[in-house]
Amino acid sequence: MELDELKYQLNKRLDADQPKSTSELSLLLKKAATSVIHKLQRSLWIDMAANILVLLIFIWQALFNKLWSLRIYFGTFIIFSVIALVVLIYLIRKIEVFNNTVLPVKQNLEQVYKIINFYKIICFRATMIFIPLCIIYALSLGYLEGKSGTSVDYSMIVQKLGSKIWMVVAGIVLYLSIIGVGGYYFTRWFLDRLYGQYLIKLKSLIEELDTE
Repeated sequence: MELDELKYQLNKRLDADQPKSTSELSLLLKKAATSVIHKLQRSLWIDMAANILVLLIFIWQALFNKLWSLRIYFGTFIIFSVIALVVLIYLIRKIEVFNNTVLPVKQNLEQVYKIINFYKIICFRATMIFIPLCIIYALSLGYLEGKSGTSVDYSMIVQKLGSKIWMVVAGIVLYLSIIGVGGYYFTRWFLDRLYGQYLIKLKSLIEELDTE
């Protein structure tokens, strides 16, 4: 019985090691590609859900925050959040259209790769541009609110600090540096987690289809 079992296991391994035909390999690649596309679509839906949550927070703050500077700040970014939401809806529909077309599999995959990769690059660059702009915008609004007397008057604080102002400046620079560096690495991690790993797999599948 032990010998028969050994023969069975050996034959099973030999069968598994047999080279597959071209049609079988093509079918496996297509299935793998479909799986990756579905994961990219899922990432887009997650991205959209996060964007909707952020949009709701922005709307709440724009309507009910006690400081008018923050109401203006969050109200401004409602516009950008809506634009991002529209873009995500467009991407989800675009990929769905490619999946339902009669174009060759490789051509569909290339189109999906180009669209998602371009979106990933634009998201990263836009975030890097917005980080310093958001900081400057927030500080400007806070300063204006302080001058209007409805909040802390930062100019009075500066006058009272006198020669010790360098400590405040150093603290602000350190704080902004942490936000900038943290935003950079978090954005890279977030985009790679949602899209980067699947784009790498998709590119590998496209290259394998080229070799068929």
